[in-house]
Amino acid sequence: MENIVKPRAWQLDAYRQLHTKSFSLIQAPGGSGKSSMQCMLGAAELARDINQRQLILIPQCHIHAGFGGDGFEVIFQIEKKKYPWRVTNNICHEPVQLRGRKLREFLTSHEPGVAIATNQAMLKAWAKLDEQERRQAAKRLSLRVDEAHHLSGVWGDGPDEVGDEEPEGTQIGAIVREILGFSEPTARVCLSTATFFRGDRRAILSETVRDKFVSYYLAWDDYFPSLGIDTLTFDYAVYQPDPITMLVEAIKASPRSHHLIILPATGRKFRNAATVEKLFKALLKVVPEDEFLDLVTKTKQEGSKMKMADDPDAYRVVVACRLFNEGTDWVPCDVLHNTDSCEQSQTLAVQRFFRPLRKHPDKSKVRIINYIPSLSSVGTVEEQRELLSDRFNAILTSLVTNGELFPIWVPTPKAEKGEPRRKSLGELYGAETYQELLLDMAKGYEKLRDKENPKAVADLLDKMVDEYGVPDGIDREALTTALQEQVFRLGDAAVEVKESSLRMRWFDAASIRTQGFDHLWQKTGHKSLVFGSENIDGDLIKKLLNLLDNPLTLDEIHDGIRAYFKRTGERPNFYSGYIDELKITARALNNRLVRGYGSTIAREVTVVLGEKYTGFVEQVHAVVREYGKNGVRLAVTYGLVPELGLTGGGIQNRLTRQFRTTLSAEVEKVLGPYRVDLPLDTIKRVLKQYDRAGSPFNKNSGMIAELGITGKALDQRLRQKHGTSIGKLRAELVA
Repeated sequence: MENIVKPRAWQLDAYRQLHTKSFSLIQAPGGSGKSSMQCMLGAAELARDINQRQLILIPQCHIHAGFGGDGFEVIFQIEKKKYPWRVTNNICHEPVQLRGRKLREFLTSHEPGVAIATNQAMLKAWAKLDEQERRQAAKRLSLRVDEAHHLSGVWGDGPDEVGDEEPEGTQIGAIVREILGFSEPTARVCLSTATFFRGDRRAILSETVRDKFVSYYLAWDDYFPSLGIDTLTFDYAVYQPDPITMLVEAIKASPRSHHLIILPATGRKFRNAATVEKLFKALLKVVPEDEFLDLVTKTKQEGSKMKMADDPDAYRVVVACRLFNEGTDWVPCDVLHNTDSCEQSQTLAVQRFFRPLRKHPDKSKVRIINYIPSLSSVGTVEEQRELLSDRFNAILTSLVTNGELFPIWVPTPKAEKGEPRRKSLGELYGAETYQELLLDMAKGYEKLRDKENPKAVADLLDKMVDEYGVPDGIDREALTTALQEQVFRLGDAAVEVKESSLRMRWFDAASIRTQGFDHLWQKTGHKSLVFGSENIDGDLIKKLLNLLDNPLTLDEIHDGIRAYFKRTGERPNFYSGYIDELKITARALNNRLVRGYGSTIAREVTVVLGEKYTGFVEQVHAVVREYGKNGVRLAVTYGLVPELGLTGGGIQNRLTRQFRTTLSAEVEKVLGPYRVDLPLDTIKRVLKQYDRAGSPFNKNSGMIAELGITGKALDQRLRQKHGTSIGKLRAELVA
């Protein structure tokens, strides 16, 4: 009996656009059928030319089943034609140490067939080929890359248990570029990804190759109605000290639902060595053992995966760690308990968001519960609500608009003739390093307790520049400004939606919340704060898009600045928060000014209200004095100084160019010379201050403004003069 598969409506549309194209990119929501779309395109190619080899690359081995890795033949029926598909060479089944060699044999044999391999195996195989062999391997090869955002960073072949898996800095993107560079007419590349909102398409396809690719986009609001889901609820539940009791109560209250529990890694958040046993013991009191599946214990993972694949509807509760981030699905799931929220990576947050959004005949309501530790330190209940509301709106808006963040550009004043006058951060650092920088920046930003503190943000930027360096031909100040923009995107995820293309650039989460879009409420009768959003439908999306389409003219901005000053008596700046007169946050306003008018809040405030001080040097002195009161000595390495609309480097450049002086000289005039000697008590005080702020420094940190010294120099001084180190000193203070 033939295993006939007919395309979904969007797949048929995509097939018609892409099946004859050599280079293509598919961006579609998770669970929409990207894997079968790749197989469908491959099957059609094989029908036209049986010698066109198909190679599917996946980030993790367990994903192979979605591409027919089990070896059974599938027949795709497209427009009354039938196209068979069968994997003849599943390299994922080979021992880890043999995968690179087996794939190399496939690439060099030129025998027709279909192969599946991991990105890691491809790296090993490609590295063993010389240039001539690579050119030959590209002939009659269709390279199909799944989860294509991994072109900038991929997980290895290790087990799915968090802690055992190590990140692999991939060069798959370089391999793709190399294949494109061969200009081989029979070489084909097809990329697919669900993670569109972070701008991954820009990282995958640089300006030089983008025109070669034909892209197909399946918008979230086009796809969602096809799922048959009437209600989608996105909740936050606050726990203390762990969420186990809340989990068990929620599962007990919904006996007919299929619950997927995502745990953090051991040692993170609430999880310790005893957590899993404690959780399982509690769950088995309310769930029969034969309806419970353990995907956490490493020794049981493979067997549990097979059980889930054989009879997915048999289980009511599945517990996992990282396995469901991408590529693996439990289709019946209609309740997701994410105990690892809030993620430091928005990509990870969206991947998890999609887990329960898989089409199932018995699924009409979906609930996603994000368990987070108590936010009592944040402030009032309303402040907590705002924080959670902004985060949800950031994720939701990203999904419904099918947008992507545009690249962050850095001017290249020293570009050679014929080179672009600007480059993206990804192009400057290279895909692998850029991903590492973003990861470190996201982690650093998430750790900041006061994300509105300019000094904390500036310290983070300085640390990033010191750690990753300034690429050749780039000005440090320009680079810092670009990284600053990256931080703003992490903080606000702001976008602007153009009605013609629905592509987002920035949006203002606080504006959306203030104007009532979020539809969040505080539920009563619960032991903890729980927030949710319901009924995401076409009307709601239209309201959102109308709200985002709120252009501001320069005259309107000037009127708003005057009105704000009249009401508050203060000059608005980058850190003023929400500006009622303009219905926008100061951050989002600054972003619009930069993009729309090549200006900033600081400049426009000066245009409307005049200079705050009599002259630039006097302005610098006043700001230096103001910062000095808070224990901060401005330096050339300091980030943005919003009162002046310049970074420390920018202030230095202007002082040097126009007044033949330096920032350090002017700081010394105002605050006096800085003592080279650093008492141990002073170092301890500043160390505690940084730790309390959630941004601890170490020997790899850049300039520590309060001490006037870099982390490396400070660590050396501590060792030489006090026989200790930053790490030892911190341990002593904690003890």
